[in-house]
Amino acid sequence: MKKILKIGMIGYNDGNGHPYSYSAIFNGYNKKELLKKCPYPIIQEYLLKNHKNNNHSPNAKITHIWTQDKKISKDIAAVSKIPNIVNNYKFLIGKVDCVILARDDIENHFKIANFFLKHRVPIFIDKQLVFNRSEFLKIQKTIKKYNSLFVSGSTARYSNELKRIKNLIKKDQLLSVHCISKVNWIRYAHHVLEPITILIGTDVKYIRNISPSKKHQIIEIKFKNNINVILEFSSYHHDIKSTFYLKNKRPVELRFKNYFYSFKRTLMEFVKMVRSNEKMIPYKEIYNIANIVLCGQESLKKEGKKIYFKKIN
Repeated sequence: MKKILKIGMIGYNDGNGHPYSYSAIFNGYNKKELLKKCPYPIIQEYLLKNHKNNNHSPNAKITHIWTQDKKISKDIAAVSKIPNIVNNYKFLIGKVDCVILARDDIENHFKIANFFLKHRVPIFIDKQLVFNRSEFLKIQKTIKKYNSLFVSGSTARYSNELKRIKNLIKKDQLLSVHCISKVNWIRYAHHVLEPITILIGTDVKYIRNISPSKKHQIIEIKFKNNINVILEFSSYHHDIKSTFYLKNKRPVELRFKNYFYSFKRTLMEFVKMVRSNEKMIPYKEIYNIANIVLCGQESLKKEGKKIYFKKIN
């Protein structure tokens, strides 16, 4: 039997229940505590629905947790059977083999991720890597200097729905993509960008953020092969599920439904990465997607100016 991989869980921020669900996928859950202490009905629903499959990795467990609120740490630990709560994320060094940064308030990513990257602790960073261009350059230097093992991105990459669409879409026949999602660009861009870039790559010409308001954001992405992409994000409706409309020879719709499957696949790939010490996703691909997100933010600050994209090879 393989040695049990010890994983540290780092969360939490409002609107993001991943610390509950990710931990439960590794550790299983306490049904009574789930219904009592998990504030996300959708998480309760898909964990209960998949109750026979909630302990997928007997050789990898969430053994420690840190959040900025001790009560929340206790709640997540009770729901997902995490035995140890730490008072500072730095105390995870020496206690775990890897960490999951499961919060998506991106402005806090650099400080936390950079610490573990410098200590060569493998880390999974939820969605966007960092918040701004300065942090982006600094974290790349850290990764190169310490030869750090990491992955950053969206679980949408491993969805069953995307796998099905890949068999229907031919890149040279695709004309345009329109996607509607919830929240905003900086937090949820990865959920829509990763499926798109898996289908058509990262050869982007320019990005333009033409958002009419903070709660309704519209981003135009022009690819070098003339494929037009329009992405909309709305904070008005929290129950929106990311939906893609792809104009091919015939229109194709892509809507994510089975979140549990994509979460499980992502986490198992992360475990595989840590055990093999091999990259889960090529770093240049992670950097290019993160760079698209940052270009969109820069365009927003410049009132919709086109930001021409420089691909990292």
